[in-house]
Amino acid sequence: MRILYRQAVRRALFDGSRPWTYVFLGITLVRMYRRASGKVPETVFLESLEPGQALVITHLPE
Repeated sequence: MRILYRQAVRRALFDGSRPWTYVFLGITLVRMYRRASGKVPETVFLESLEPGQALVITHLPE
């Protein structure tokens, strides 16, 4: 969706394309709705890996 948003911004705001303006407005409204409803993904873990390091994600049975 990010690529489509960038394309819409470029064509709607800079080229003045009416259909791309509607795409831009639609994506903007969806983003605003997600932000208002709390459906924005939450970052749980953030760490940089050095070359040679690995991250293993496992799920152990209960």
